[in-house]
Formats: sequence, C-alpha cells, structure tokens
Amino acid sequence: MKQLILFTILIDVFIAPWGLSSTRRPLDVALAIAALLGKALLLGLLIAVIDCSFAKLRLFKITEFTSAAFLLAVLAVFTLYLGGG
Repeated sequence: MKQLILFTILIDVFIAPWGLSSTRRPLDVALAIAALLGKALLLGLLIAVIDCSFAKLRLFKITEFTSAAFLLAVLAVFTLYLGGG
C-alpha cells in the first residue's frame, strides 16, 4: 500500500499528471483509476528493468573482483614464504 501511495504521488505530481478526474461522475472516476493503475504498472516495469540491468552489470564485474582477490592471495603466499614466515 505504501508503494502504491508513493507511486501515485510520483506519477500524478511529477511524471504524468494527465488522467485525473475533476468530477465525481462514476465513469470519470473509473477512467481515472484505470489510468492510475496503468501508469503505476508502467512505472513498476521501468523500475524492474532498471534494477535487473544493474544486477546484470554487477554480475559481469564479478570476474574483476575474483581476479583481484586471486592476485592478493598469491601476493600473500609470496610474502609468507619469501618473508621467512
């Protein structure tokens, strides 16, 4: 519920203020609700795509981290043996 409220504020105030009902007629309110749910769905899909994209970018950087860890481990072994430990 909190996320829907935040989506509603973000969408209706900052991104797309169209589709709001200015009357209390049932048809206008139903169209406004449908527009709100459609805009919230699009915003949710956009956030999900961005989040998945960053997760894939982090996955590609794992090889850099593991190679750096391997090099530090090799350096530690050399330091242990060459340092007289």
